Amino acid sequence: MQSTVDYGITVWLTSLLIYTGFLKLTDLPESRRAVRRYRLTAAKYASLVGSALPAVEIAVAALLLDSGTRRFGGWATLSLGLAFVYATVHALRARIDVSCGCVGKASGPVNVMSVVRAVVISACGGFLAVSGEQPRLSVIPMCLVAGVPCIPAVVGMLSRRRGPSRAGSHKPVVIMRHVGDSAHQRVAGR
Repeated sequence: MQSTVDYGITVWLTSLLIYTGFLKLTDLPESRRAVRRYRLTAAKYASLVGSALPAVEIAVAALLLDSGTRRFGGWATLSLGLAFVYATVHALRARIDVSCGCVGKASGPVNVMSVVRAVVISACGGFLAVSGEQPRLSVIPMCLVAGVPCIPAVVGMLSRRRGPSRAGSHKPVVIMRHVGDSAHQRVAGR
């Protein structure tokens, strides 16, 4: 039974960390801004944390995939979860109106459920860290299961790299109209 629980928690945490890590990786400026909005440290350090956080989340997910490093991955997940608990409680107590930043711009505002979610992530990480049984999980199925949530993030990243569509790539046309002795300008299409 514990093996099934370990497996379920491992799949869930790995999927979650890869998904959130890739979403943040596709928009690093937003990741930096999200961390800065919590007002926990100076802006330059918050930007550094915001830049590093996506890679850290993906690395922790990789640690969870291998049974030899799963306990360390559990401790790392526990640490990330506790950092998020601290940040969300700080934002709530200081009445900072901030989105959670977990999934980029689509994140909702920090509220009590954000704290509950962070506590659950911490508890699951702690469970894997101290769990006596470390089941041997096949890496290939785990990568497939963990990678499925990344598909929207990768599609979003690829669509941003193509640039604006042809319809939005033209320069605005300025139309001049003469009304009496004065000239009026307006931008076509606005």
